Amino acid sequence: MWCGRMNGIRIGVAMTLSDFETSNMHHMAEAGLKIVELGLETSVPLDLPQQIREKLDRHMLTPTFHLPFRINLLNADQMEQSKRLLQRGIRLADRYTSIAVFHGGWYGNCTPELAVERAASLLRATLHGEEAAGILGIETTGKKEELGTLDEVFRIASCVDSSKLIPVVDWAHLYARSFGRFPITEEDFKQILDRMDRTGTGSPLHFHVAGMSHKNGSERKHLSVQTCLPPIPYLLRALEEQGHSANLVLETPSPLEDLRWIMKVRDDIPAACRAAAAMVEKETGYTQSLLDFYS
Repeated sequence: MWCGRMNGIRIGVAMTLSDFETSNMHHMAEAGLKIVELGLETSVPLDLPQQIREKLDRHMLTPTFHLPFRINLLNADQMEQSKRLLQRGIRLADRYTSIAVFHGGWYGNCTPELAVERAASLLRATLHGEEAAGILGIETTGKKEELGTLDEVFRIASCVDSSKLIPVVDWAHLYARSFGRFPITEEDFKQILDRMDRTGTGSPLHFHVAGMSHKNGSERKHLSVQTCLPPIPYLLRALEEQGHSANLVLETPSPLEDLRWIMKVRDDIPAACRAAAAMVEKETGYTQSLLDFYS
């Protein structure tokens, strides 16, 4: 049995605020859930309703937040609205010593270069003079029409140069935008973690995990993390080896089953990685050694 228990890794699930209010969280909390990422669908409240706070306390869950998809840093007609939502998001996150994740919006007529410049400029203005200690997380996105490649979110965070803004890697989104080619090796995961180290991303790191079906470089449907598309056991081994603390938020159609699976992976990472390698080989037709050679 793997003895390197990963106490610095907290597992979460994503659900809308309304779904959390009506869901029975007992079994997930019992299975080891530590975080719930609450999706805010249209607006950002000043604080969570009392019944939500009580439910979080009862199950000893930390909330993180996903801000509304109405945010668009690139559309002139939506910039002021986006700025207000981001400011309310960082203040809400501050109340819970937490993070508020968001998508940057759609390219529209912007080139990727111009999109990065505009997004960074609006985020600098949003964070200027902001006293709240919450964190904003700009997420890698799953559609090729969206701002949010891996390079773009790192460049935006670097340009803004604020401890209040970090890149949030959604591994399934990377997998979709790369046509299922990245990340699929252990080295792929380590490469990104190394980049986060070099750019000074704070601790804990914040990630979204799932399986993903894709078409033409865009996401189609979130799948169980157990599909290993991409192979998340490799991420857990890389986090363990590099000593990172991290939040892993499941965005899957079967959160309880996937939560139980990923807790088992934490307990025996080598066995899970061997199983993942076999699944990668079956899916791609290549062995892990060949994948490493050609990556």
